[in-house]
Amino acid sequence: MFLAILTSRYQEKDFGTSLPSKLLLGLTSLFVSIASMLISLCSGHFFVLKDKLKFAAFPVYAVTCLPVTLFVIAQFPLYFDLIWATIQKVPQRSYKADL
Repeated sequence: MFLAILTSRYQEKDFGTSLPSKLLLGLTSLFVSIASMLISLCSGHFFVLKDKLKFAAFPVYAVTCLPVTLFVIAQFPLYFDLIWATIQKVPQRSYKADL
């Protein structure tokens, strides 16, 4: 999706619907993929530990989740703005531009 944004035509109509929806889909898939990788890493590590050092695993998981949490917190304002921009009806101009 991010490559589709980079290779778009950058026409006026693309900025209204196409590019925000592509960015919204790209950010959603990025958040889901990061969360699934983090879950699979922690669950795989937890099963490998078996009964040894399970008490020490949870602080490691918390430290591992910290950068991901900071990234998500930094991107959420953009994410909610994109959702709002996609839902909200943007008024169209009533005249035709001379190019």
